[in-house]
Amino acid sequence: MKFTYIEHAKLLLLSILGAFLATLSYLTHTYNPLEFLIDKVTGFYPDSILFNLWKNPPYDLLLRIYLFNVTNPQEFLDGTDKLRFQEVGPYVFKENLFNINSTFNDNGTISFIPKRRLEFQPQHSIGNPDVDKLLLPNLALLGMSAALSEHSMFVQLGLSSLSSYYGMEPFNHITVTDFLYGYDDPLVSLANDFVPNWIDFSRLGILDRIMALDNASNVVTMNLNQHNNLSDNHTMTTEESMPRPFSIQTWNGFAGFKQWGYESGSDSQTPPSTCNAVEGAFMGTLFPRHINKNDTFYLYRHAFCRTIPITFENVTTTQDGFEGYLFRVKRDFLATREENAENECYCISQKCLRKGLGDLSPCYYTIPIVVSQPHFFNADPTLLEEIGGMSPNETKHDTTMTIHPHIGVPLEANLRLQANLAMPDSSYNSKTKPFSNLVLPLLWIDLIIDQLPPKIQLYLKLLYHILPIVQDVVVYVFAVASIFLIFGPAVKIFLYPSNTETHHNSFHVKYSQIPVFSLRTKIFDPDILIQK
Repeated sequence: MKFTYIEHAKLLLLSILGAFLATLSYLTHTYNPLEFLIDKVTGFYPDSILFNLWKNPPYDLLLRIYLFNVTNPQEFLDGTDKLRFQEVGPYVFKENLFNINSTFNDNGTISFIPKRRLEFQPQHSIGNPDVDKLLLPNLALLGMSAALSEHSMFVQLGLSSLSSYYGMEPFNHITVTDFLYGYDDPLVSLANDFVPNWIDFSRLGILDRIMALDNASNVVTMNLNQHNNLSDNHTMTTEESMPRPFSIQTWNGFAGFKQWGYESGSDSQTPPSTCNAVEGAFMGTLFPRHINKNDTFYLYRHAFCRTIPITFENVTTTQDGFEGYLFRVKRDFLATREENAENECYCISQKCLRKGLGDLSPCYYTIPIVVSQPHFFNADPTLLEEIGGMSPNETKHDTTMTIHPHIGVPLEANLRLQANLAMPDSSYNSKTKPFSNLVLPLLWIDLIIDQLPPKIQLYLKLLYHILPIVQDVVVYVFAVASIFLIFGPAVKIFLYPSNTETHHNSFHVKYSQIPVFSLRTKIFDPDILIQK
């Protein structure tokens, strides 16, 4: 078999193509161009995909509310039985979050104002909150009595006289809507008229006060990279030494809670602490990319009046089929100062609450509202002994959040908290005296993300399911093709070398053969030559 110049050139070109594919396969495997694409898609800048998702999150964030109906009011007031409750719910609202007035700052941060709006979801609710009536604690009477318990005897007797004058009772038979959003109450109206610096509202509804705190003009500054400088007197709320992307830098210009004694400046009399630090916490909508199992995140909403720590528990798969890191609230989140020394700063005037309770009174008009996990889960057993109707359950009442480990978005979440009223000694008021030293459950909420929006599902499937497979297939196909293209021509040349020998005595194809004939002549006749 013979090779011409053209055939050699073709084999050389195939080898070059094979080398190119081998190089491309190596570079794709080594430098992972998909990661560059993900960086582009997850970049946070004006009009980027991630920015638009953050600005108006497309999540169906559901707020489930459970109330506690009193079942034995007279027996309790008569002193013949402990106070008993029956859980009623859920009443479900969709929470819409809007991050408005966003401004990108030169120091790698963004400032914005978060706003929330609730929409009732009748299809998910147990009933109509405008119609359903329950027997519930009189929050105005009990709350004001508790808030004034440290005042003089004359103030407390005056409140007792007013409550008797207006015929107020310790329990109200009211609609769910009135309890959540407020109703006309004479004590609240009087306080709003005469002490507006204390009571700056005319109707007292527990959900209304929570949303009012969340929807105040809260200007938040959030870190976008890890190159920002920490504020002065900073106490880290995470294990890292630099602020992480999407963590809070300041809230209303401060890196901590003024309600818990935070003061800015070098001459601050109250040093930063776990209780008053907000810098480094997360609002729960975005987390850093490439989180690891050693991370602790601190969640913050203004209505919480404190940060909530969550730690890694295990790797799980969501109902949408995505693998994520499951985080659970820390067990010592509401522990006593003996069990968790960091909680000592939550003790007001050295008065510490029992295990499982957290004081929120600095954010709620000094009314002793305390937070717990629902049904006093993971709390002091005496809280369950003093009242009836509580059934704590880890599956139903613990807080969990599943986060995508690579892109940092929440995949599933159940943020569960209970609001309670911690009654002090109420000996000076006959109407509130039976409630002395009781912790009354008011409601508990379950803030849920149980399904990802289709848009986010599409991005995650493309970036982390489909495109990685496509990239791997391309790498392997290019690698295999390069082997055949490089070694195939070499094997062919080795097995069938070109014939380069010089053939003498052969006629060239371009020339005609000359026929040779015998000469018939006597001169060359051998017989004649012999005779001579």
